[in-house]
Amino acid sequence: KKNMDQEAEEIARCLLQKMGNTSEFIQRAANRSLGAMVENVTPARSLVALTSAGIYHRNPLVRKCTAEHLSTVLEQIGAEKLL
Repeated sequence: KKNMDQEAEEIARCLLQKMGNTSEFIQRAANRSLGAMVENVTPARSLVALTSAGIYHRNPLVRKCTAEHLSTVLEQIGAEKLL
């Protein structure tokens, strides 16, 4: 899990940028890749990468995708730890 951690922010930024692409094929591929990133880096790193890259993005589709993946990260962390 730790190997990809260092690149997580750059990966998230690039993939979220691709979510703004008009091609549905590329959007689906970027979304799947973000899911794989979330599964393969620590939850803390995913949280930082997604929030820094996506929550204030102009494109609502990018924000939606970010929220969906953040939901997965928060499930990984667990509600008790967050509170």
